[in-house]
Formats: sequence, C-alpha cells, structure tokens
Amino acid sequence: MQEEKEKNEMEQYRIADAPASIYYIPNFITPEEERHLLESVRVKSSSEPLQGPEDFSDSPHGGANHCLINEYHPGQGIMPHEDGAAYHPVVATVSLNGSLVLEITPKTASSSPAEDQTSSPEDPTSSSPTGEKTPNPPPPRKTPWRILQEPRSLLLTTEPAYSTTLHGIPSVHADTELTSSTVANWDQLSSSTREKIAADGDRNERATTRISLTFRDVRKVSSLGMKVFGKVRT
Repeated sequence: MQEEKEKNEMEQYRIADAPASIYYIPNFITPEEERHLLESVRVKSSSEPLQGPEDFSDSPHGGANHCLINEYHPGQGIMPHEDGAAYHPVVATVSLNGSLVLEITPKTASSSPAEDQTSSPEDPTSSSPTGEKTPNPPPPRKTPWRILQEPRSLLLTTEPAYSTTLHGIPSVHADTELTSSTVANWDQLSSSTREKIAADGDRNERATTRISLTFRDVRKVSSLGMKVFGKVRT
C-alpha cells in the first residue's frame, strides 16, 4: 500500500511530454540546502556514504552508492550518451547554482555504442511470415525532448527511459527557442523562470556555472574501474 501511494505521489512530477518514466521535481531542495551543498562540494569529496532518493530502494544495495559531481561552465556541454548496465536503472540528478537544457533522444541501432550491453529499442524493421522486411515508423518527433533543469531541482530517470534513450547537454552559452512547445517540462518550471525566459527572448543565458550531483547505484562496485571514473557523465 505504501509503495502504491508513493508511486501515485510521484505521478504528479512525471514529464508528460517526454519519454515515459522521467520525472522533474522543482525546488527539491531549499536555497539554504543548496548553499550548504555548494560549500560542501568545494571542500570534500563524494566518497562518503550517501543517502539517495527512495526510488533506489529496489536497487542491489537499497540506495545510491555513487555520486558524481560535475561542473558545467557557460558554453560547456556533453555529447549524447547513456549510463549503461553497470548501474541499477535509476539515476537522480540534483542541479545547483545554474540552469541549462538537457536533451533526450531515442536510442537507435546507429547511436548505440558497440560495447553497450544495455537493452536497446527493437529493430526499426520487422519481418513478415514470408521474410519480407516491413519498416516500423519512428516516433513522430523530429527534435530531441528538451528538459530545462533549474537550480535546486531533481531530475529522475527510470525504466524504460533509462535503457531506451540517450541524454546530452548542448555546448552553448545560451539555450534558445524555449517555449511551451519546445520544453517538455515547461509547465513544471517556476513562473519566475518562465517569465525570465520570455523576457530574454525565449532564451536561458548560462551566466553561471551549473553543478550537478548525480546519484546512482553501482551494481558491482568492484567493476567500476576506468569505465566509470574515466568518463565525464551528467
């Protein structure tokens, strides 16, 4: 009963205009908590035990056991990528100090790296009983799903989106053409954020460094190696 109640409560945060199972919670932490975290990440590592969201309760360790801290200066981004099978398929990202747009794209056979061992979408063609190939129509969307991550917000990605999409951040100084029809979580943004974007010509100027705290549960901690620590991830 409690699990069902929590699931229903989370539904209000689901991004309806994005792939299923992506959730956005604005003001997940308070301004005071944000200041404390900003001070903390500057003076200590993230190697201490972590207390993650309850969505990790079914993961191998019952909670997040890995936190990655990244800085994105104005103009910096990261190419579309996936987190992979080394992790339980839940990733929670808290944004601090700045805002930017995260782009979500469907995985395709060509976009999935050869070493990837996570599940991938079905072949874009299917065979009839006669062996004839019949194309399956792609999703009716020509551009990535765009999610604006505000300071103090939490973005939660679970299955099936975890395994069927890629995520990346454009390397720009300003996110442009931001409207209710181009930003998947537009209705979940604060009114002050929407008003500022409109006043700035549908733009989000990346005037400050955005810091992300990304929580995951590594399935086999000993298997991390350079595969995890050798790559920058959102």
